Amino acid sequence: MIRISRGIGLIVTAGLWWGGVGATADDVRLCRKAVVIGPDVTLGEVAELQGEEAEALKELVVGRIDEAEHMSQITMASLRAALQEQDVNWARLSLRGFATCSIQRGEEAAGKTTAGPADSLAAVPTGEVASSFPTGAEANAGPTIDLLGPTTLRDRVLTWIEQQTGTGRAGLRITWTPRDEGVLATRAVTDRYEFVPRGHGRIGRLSLRINRYRGIRLVDQYLVTPVVEKRVIAVISTATIGRGESIDPGQIELREVYLDRDDQEVVIDPSLLAGRVAATVLRPGTLIEERHMRVPLAARRGELISVRVFIQNLVVAMTARAMKDGAVGDIVEMKNEHRNSRETFMARLVGPQQAVLIDAAIPDKLAQRSRGLSRTLGGNTP
Repeated sequence: MIRISRGIGLIVTAGLWWGGVGATADDVRLCRKAVVIGPDVTLGEVAELQGEEAEALKELVVGRIDEAEHMSQITMASLRAALQEQDVNWARLSLRGFATCSIQRGEEAAGKTTAGPADSLAAVPTGEVASSFPTGAEANAGPTIDLLGPTTLRDRVLTWIEQQTGTGRAGLRITWTPRDEGVLATRAVTDRYEFVPRGHGRIGRLSLRINRYRGIRLVDQYLVTPVVEKRVIAVISTATIGRGESIDPGQIELREVYLDRDDQEVVIDPSLLAGRVAATVLRPGTLIEERHMRVPLAARRGELISVRVFIQNLVVAMTARAMKDGAVGDIVEMKNEHRNSRETFMARLVGPQQAVLIDAAIPDKLAQRSRGLSRTLGGNTP
């Protein structure tokens, strides 16, 4: 019993193995040229179909050629999109062949005369592929090649850089070393590629390792070190602007510049400079960044500040000394300058040497009587 079971198991296993070897996906192979009836172009007219699932899609409309048109074309991309709309099972259907199929209406082909039979379409039955043209299977006898994709390593690296920077190729300036140029000329139509950057920068000098896989086996490695610069329109100073000086419209202009650092926060809108002053000296031609400007100081450390306290319908004025620099809107520590009170408190700067104290900062007992509040804070009730 045991021997028989084992024998049956071996037979079944072998049968499954041979069945697995024989199982292949159906093929749709786009031809280079074809003659069609029109105006609707069907899959069976422009592609070779192998297998039941492929044949079932024979009447699928994949394009159109109008009566006024003599010739048109079906691209691999449009064909894939048409099949995708049919929710085909890509695990059981493969799409191969030429990147573009040139199509011609049947009546146009019938009236065409040429010197040699190799280029003639007159004898080709409508709806069939011209036998004188190489088929997708003949053109791609080896591994399937995506003719719409990158053909060299340079194409693949440029696509990767575009994805990392979020910028199209026209918005980038890339400089390669002579050694990089030799590597980038490598054909890269097939195989898989992994890009491993050394560092976190997206622009500037990059160090990029490229691993090339054939199947799951690593077959080659490359290293390229391009300099990537990103094009922007930014604000440039046209005159010397001193530290603390206001930035006037006549001292700046917009120019096209190339950035080579990720941390550059450049100003691209001149209106953002309104009400700002230079945080450092800006020479002519300086690319203005966020760090180069600041809001004007409303108080400097040690300056006397006029502080007003608002409690209900009561306003009390007092004088305090700022304990640090601050701009309008900043909450700064103040020190009461009255001889009977040297306490500190927090106040919000509202203008040059002007601040206000909010209700929450005043003890409840000080709000009971205006005279007591005025005496305690050392101020005057208007």
